[in-house]
Amino acid sequence: MKGRGGMAPTAMILVPSRELCQQSTVESGSLTGEPSFSEMASALAGPPDVFVSTPACVQRCLSSGVLQAKGIQDSLSILVLDEV
Repeated sequence: MKGRGGMAPTAMILVPSRELCQQSTVESGSLTGEPSFSEMASALAGPPDVFVSTPACVQRCLSSGVLQAKGIQDSLSILVLDEV
């Protein structure tokens, strides 16, 4: 995702379950933990500035290097926590 930091989202919405993540995704990227890391990296490399994910999936992406903490810190301006 482009965001202000170049490779991270401008907005992130964290929801408690994969199902809610999939239901909440409209015109944005979605990280559910189901796709492979290469598929997640592709989703993050695309045009969406907003993505919906679960906290566990974000942690997996950070641990694997798909997401970079510094990139998120530099670009994230909106964080929505939905019953997380």
